[in-house]
Amino acid sequence: MLVILIITIISFKYTYLNAQDVPYDGNCTFTHDCANWREGRVICDEKKTCTCRQPYSTTQGNVFWDSTGHRCVYCPIRWFQREARCYYFEDRTTSWSDARHRCQTVFKADLITFNSPDDLDWLRKHGTAMTLEYIFSHVGDSYYRRYWIGAMNEPFVKFGQFSWIDNNGFQFNQNSSMWCRPGVNGVPLTYKQQPTWDENGLHQTRVALARWKSLFYNQQPVLCLDDEQPGELLSPACQRTSATFQTKCNENKDVCQNDGICTAVTEKDIIACDCTETPYGGAYCTENCGNLSSYCQNGGNCTKSGDCVCNSLWTGLLCETAIDPCLSNPCQHNTKCSQMDNTTNFICDCEDSGWTGDLCDSSEYPCPAERCHNNGQCKLNGRNNFTCNCLKTGFQGMFCEQGCLDTDKPCQNEGSCINNACTCNPLTQGDFCEIIIDKDSVEIFYRLLVLFSLLV
Repeated sequence: MLVILIITIISFKYTYLNAQDVPYDGNCTFTHDCANWREGRVICDEKKTCTCRQPYSTTQGNVFWDSTGHRCVYCPIRWFQREARCYYFEDRTTSWSDARHRCQTVFKADLITFNSPDDLDWLRKHGTAMTLEYIFSHVGDSYYRRYWIGAMNEPFVKFGQFSWIDNNGFQFNQNSSMWCRPGVNGVPLTYKQQPTWDENGLHQTRVALARWKSLFYNQQPVLCLDDEQPGELLSPACQRTSATFQTKCNENKDVCQNDGICTAVTEKDIIACDCTETPYGGAYCTENCGNLSSYCQNGGNCTKSGDCVCNSLWTGLLCETAIDPCLSNPCQHNTKCSQMDNTTNFICDCEDSGWTGDLCDSSEYPCPAERCHNNGQCKLNGRNNFTCNCLKTGFQGMFCEQGCLDTDKPCQNEGSCINNACTCNPLTQGDFCEIIIDKDSVEIFYRLLVLFSLLV
């Protein structure tokens, strides 16, 4: 029953928090707060901010946030990354269909697509960085290279109309400024005019990206689009986005049970489940509690039955509530004890008791003036302490401050409390009439009192 109650509480907590769906770079308390946490690519970091989970080794590449798809995307080493784009230019050559298949299956990507002609300008802007390291990675590379990208003139909806494989709505025709035209934007005069087909041609064509190794125009590399037959052997130009990239967590969505978080970041990472924010343990978050230190709080031990065994300082289902340390009366000499928030710490308020120290257990001045009231006698007790002798004062208490009206021991033997002092009958004496002078006389006195009460 306790296990069910604990799991219900935890589930309610995360159901409430998940409703917040904290966006990337937003403030969080748990990874479960962050949007799309089930994919395992986001994490609530030490700064309590939703961010992308990084690879285990910094040499494996980087992870960036794709604001369009609202996902974190891993960009491996030897891929070209700028801003939220991740490109890979492979050396091997193949047909257009095989190039796309290779991007999809091997690299969890797709052929490069454009959203507007500005994307080609973006490549030109960053093309210098891509020249040797990415596109011309070998010393013996040719004068220029061509790469398959994700554009085509099929289906033939309209003559001369090209579209993109992601169907993003952006189309262009034979008059586009993106084509390679001799003598335009740095393209050599000897290069063939693009596109190469005419209105009478029935060939299905695909689009390639052409890049010259040493040519620059307006201090930018020369890049343009080239129209080719789909069977031509060119190299794949792959693009990773949140729409194409997947890890083993995406392929096995339910592998981590009970709101466990699958932590694979790269496509090669094995499946690992993070159960620390759940009341479960084990490889796939299927075991009640397990050995989760973050589940039972403040040093409590979580048992296999799903309950927490707390130490002597804490209580509650999760050992989350501190036992009030003031219950043991740690503050001396009747001084005030106050618990500090929900902790096992406390503070003693010595006020004007005449005592000092963390526990109000010492006095800087033994027998301080006027600390013993009502003519009580101060007596040293060790180096720093004292006690009050209240004998023959008519008072009692630590400082002889309690008279008969202040104490739970009123005047005895029919004594009367007048002006906070006991007035005894002739047969008794003492501060509280507790001393009987003659027991026989007292017995006769009580009998006379009883007789008198009956006569009246």
